[in-house]
Amino acid sequence: MANANITLTSGSSFTARIQAAVEAFKEARILRQKYHATVRELSGMTDRDLADIGILRHDIAELAEKHVYG
Repeated sequence: MANANITLTSGSSFTARIQAAVEAFKEARILRQKYHATVRELSGMTDRDLADIGILRHDIAELAEKHVYG
């Protein structure tokens, strides 16, 4: 025999939770796009150009993450 426990949060309908999840997904997608655009732009620069602005090539992913996600 199987038992199911349903927990409802007060003031939060299923539809509202789905809408919030969709919005969070959209926001995450936009941030991912910004991250990839930043990585692409920096990766397209020459080592000399990167050195001029004080960036090492192996630091690109970390810098892009900090730039986009804080």
